[in-house]
Amino acid sequence: MVATRQKYNATSVYYHQEWKRTITPIELEQFRDLNRKSLKQQNILYFASRFEYKVYRALTDLFGVDDVVCQVPVPIYPPTSCCPNGKRWVVDFLVKANQLEQRQTMFIEAKGVVTTTFMDSLVALELHNLSVFDSLYLLFDRAIPEKNRVIKNLLQNGDITQSSHPRHRILLLSDFVQQQLSK
Repeated sequence: MVATRQKYNATSVYYHQEWKRTITPIELEQFRDLNRKSLKQQNILYFASRFEYKVYRALTDLFGVDDVVCQVPVPIYPPTSCCPNGKRWVVDFLVKANQLEQRQTMFIEAKGVVTTTFMDSLVALELHNLSVFDSLYLLFDRAIPEKNRVIKNLLQNGDITQSSHPRHRILLLSDFVQQQLSK
């Protein structure tokens, strides 16, 4: 299950979709291309941390593998003369809407460490793509970082500006699972 160390001491995980299990670093080598920069097979998912993998498993258990999409690029603002490529943020997961289950689209971000880059992206997302911001769930593993300025404002005031981001969308993973099961 353990592959490599990333920043913030996170351990990345590779999951083989056909085998329905994580794969070891030794098993992973057989799937690498010759220059070792990418994987030959598309049925191997990469997770930056064990927590991100844990969230994926919880989401697929709740909604099914076909309704969970990993690493979804979300536009924050379009290209400009100063930023020719625009700005986008890659959210960890998208849970597709399902009219039969009366479920709206959900964007899910599994957070271990709240960085300044993430906070900047979150504020920009609120300003420039409110529909995604209002569908965003921030999931934490052990504790919500309530002392973080942005998280604190979202929890206390609903948000920084005037959107309707409800307090119940910043949750521990276990609380999110319970919330979804009770629907």
